[in-house]
Amino acid sequence: MSKKVFVITSSLRQGSNYDMLAQAFAEGARAAGHAVETISLKGKSITFCKGCLACQKTRKCTIRDDATEIAEKAKNADVLVFATPIYYYGLSGQLKTLLDRCNPLYVSDYAFRDVYLLLTAADGDGRAVEGSVKGMQGFVDCFEKARLVGTIFGGVNEAGEIKGKPALQEAYEMGEHYSAGGKPPASPAEEFVAHSPGDSRAKSAPATPHDGQRLLWKGMKRLLSVLLCGVVCLFAVAGCAASGQEGITASSHRTQTPPTENTEASIPSASTGMSVPSDSGEETEEGEESVVSRLFITVNESKAEIILENNISVSALVERLRAGDITYTADDYGGFEKVGALGFSLPRDDAHIQTRPGDVILYQGNQIVLFYGENSWSYTRLGRIEGLSDAQLRAFLHAGEGEIQVTLSLDG
Repeated sequence: MSKKVFVITSSLRQGSNYDMLAQAFAEGARAAGHAVETISLKGKSITFCKGCLACQKTRKCTIRDDATEIAEKAKNADVLVFATPIYYYGLSGQLKTLLDRCNPLYVSDYAFRDVYLLLTAADGDGRAVEGSVKGMQGFVDCFEKARLVGTIFGGVNEAGEIKGKPALQEAYEMGEHYSAGGKPPASPAEEFVAHSPGDSRAKSAPATPHDGQRLLWKGMKRLLSVLLCGVVCLFAVAGCAASGQEGITASSHRTQTPPTENTEASIPSASTGMSVPSDSGEETEEGEESVVSRLFITVNESKAEIILENNISVSALVERLRAGDITYTADDYGGFEKVGALGFSLPRDDAHIQTRPGDVILYQGNQIVLFYGENSWSYTRLGRIEGLSDAQLRAFLHAGEGEIQVTLSLDG
């Protein structure tokens, strides 16, 4: 089945080695019957992403330059191929800038599934590719339907030096066989590395005496790590046992005191799986602290209720609130949210989610986002503001009106 193969080379140098790798891959793909388009970033106008995130709503970038057209072609391709030199053991700046500008694709119905990376560097050691591969893997990981299929590395420096090297033939075979669903045989040549995502380390040149020392040190570190983990586990078990014994003793003393008339029972909440105070008047087990399932949010003296999720981030936030109210300043961002820094960090439970008005979100572990619009990103969901229509929510959050003061509390 013929595929659309889009090859992007970040070549800024005439006769560059990575440009030649890209050409070889393209020739192999054409030989396999695929439709191939190759584009060079040389002479292209590609400015930095402004981080405005408008593209997450409109699916279009507000900047008008060559990156917009390139990103559109990438979206419609079945296969993406990136060719770049390695700068400071990472992706070249021109390619990284283009990848950042591909942010509109994140919320689009992109077609690409397979991604390939072609690299060259003066350092012939295969480990030189690791930073670049991680950088590209980070880009690919943001697209759930895509995968980084393979990498070719040429350890060369002078322009055109890669001619006659096995890496060129490997790039041709990768284009011919990988894009057709097969896998070319790996070559043991020193000049290149064939890297697959299943192996986090690149296969490098033949071992040297220093490699033996590195392996010995790595083995020693692993042994020390195992021993340290064992010691920590022993202390943890001992601590749990001691704590459990103290808890039994304390419980036996507490049960001698009869419960008061106002003691509330805890019953499970069907929506969160947590315990909430019961109005039935039944007694709780003494000494137990009911799990909080809701808290209150005050914005410029107006108050609403937040129904909480059940995760580690919420638990940590509630523990903070037991010590007192949390007040912070939030401001509009992107035309769909109010965001503010907490001044401290909470544990994260991030997942790629689609937000909607009323959602209360933890971002990067130290910021709370209150949504009055929609967005799709990697967040931790804390809860949801209940009881307000979209119009009332926008008024409550003073949407588009600038800074607000937000107070979170356990007491209404």
